[in-house]
Amino acid sequence: MDKTPFVSFIICTYSTKQHEMHNLIKRCLKSVFAISYPKDKFEVICVDGGSSAETIKMIASFPVTLIQNKKRFPEGRGMGKSQGLALARGDFIAFVDHDNMLIGENWLYEMLKPMLADQTIFGCDCRLLARKEDKITNRYLSYVGTDPFAAEISLHGLLGLKKVKLEDCGDYHTTEITPEKFFIAGGNCFIYRKSALDAVGGYTKDVDVIFRLAKLGLARLAIPKNAATHHYAVYSFWNFIKKKTLWAKVHVTKNEMRGDFSWTPKNRKEFLQIGLKLIKNFLILPNTIIGLQKAIETKDSAWLLHPVAMFATTAIYASVGLLAVLGFKS
Repeated sequence: MDKTPFVSFIICTYSTKQHEMHNLIKRCLKSVFAISYPKDKFEVICVDGGSSAETIKMIASFPVTLIQNKKRFPEGRGMGKSQGLALARGDFIAFVDHDNMLIGENWLYEMLKPMLADQTIFGCDCRLLARKEDKITNRYLSYVGTDPFAAEISLHGLLGLKKVKLEDCGDYHTTEITPEKFFIAGGNCFIYRKSALDAVGGYTKDVDVIFRLAKLGLARLAIPKNAATHHYAVYSFWNFIKKKTLWAKVHVTKNEMRGDFSWTPKNRKEFLQIGLKLIKNFLILPNTIIGLQKAIETKDSAWLLHPVAMFATTAIYASVGLLAVLGFKS
């Protein structure tokens, strides 16, 4: 009897003249269909948020199930990923962001290996590949994740800064997320066990799903050593600034994007922690030291952007948040 598990890929797509992602979506889909996994053992569901006719035609040229997401956004209650999950038939759900390219034909085998070996692992996160030929800003984000401000509370950032406790299990590492020691995971390319999503009522937003799992004591995840994704996040530092500003404004103005979990400080200790973080980021010097140390360690000058990126994202979030408090939300 064939015990190869059936996997549902869910890819939220969006490309217009203003947000040109056509070639990246094509690159993403080509990488998915290039894997060596049996073609009758996976499906690809594309949830499109209003792409141009040209992009829709290109997506439809692949053997995918294509549905329209009138709400446009991928994350949030009832948004794109949730809509795709409602149609998924797999025992494992692979969420792949459309600006990612899977690396290697054995990608899916390597990502599934930990969960097939250990039933307590709810999901697998995929390492980001920093390519030497990439622009410096994109290389930097491959080390810390797409949000430098959140580097110390996100798996990719913690991996880059070597601040996460990992257990070596041979072909993969594992780590435990708890409500007390909580951090973000689940972006770019992530595979969930379907039963884990069912246990928390389905998918809304990565941070909410994993926090619910953590409260249930089910948030043990794996990071395979031999699986990676190339994330084409930005093509310049200015493009990075614009994306972070848009992201901040959307999360302030769209209630459905905020989710159940909040990073807002709840007590004196948490207010002190966020205050110290803001001071550290605005002073620049502490992050300059970290950037220099990591640049030497990795032999990559991209880390020299660390203090600048931390200052910029902190300034963006602080200003957008202040405007929201004052009532300027548009």
